[in-house]
Amino acid sequence: MNKDDGILVLSEFKTRKSKRLPGRSQKATHDFQVMMYKHLVDKIIAGEQKAEEVWEALRLDPKSPFGEEFLLHLSASLTGVGKAKFENLHGLWREATEQAQFLPKVAKLKVEYCFQVRSQSKNPNPIEFSNPK
Repeated sequence: MNKDDGILVLSEFKTRKSKRLPGRSQKATHDFQVMMYKHLVDKIIAGEQKAEEVWEALRLDPKSPFGEEFLLHLSASLTGVGKAKFENLHGLWREATEQAQFLPKVAKLKVEYCFQVRSQSKNPNPIEFSNPK
């Protein structure tokens, strides 16, 4: 969420081995990926996305426990939320969908490229998309 203008920005970070941006076709697949994320996030915010559809489509076991490293990263990213709620994807989904109802729909999309060696961000340009009517 961008605090300056109250809009939700969805960003994807891609790591590059070389200091070159991807070619046009690879960039198009990255942009499409972020647009699919937008579609999913907007459905979650609207309360229209069923968890079971995600589990089935991606062949996920929502009760499988998260690894310790992921839990540490998640705990560091979120404040004021109990770890017990996030022992697996089912708990994380439940909490995230409860909080999502208070968010606006995604208004901006970005793909940023980062070089592995120096972790320098490259090309933080927004992706153009049209809202269905």
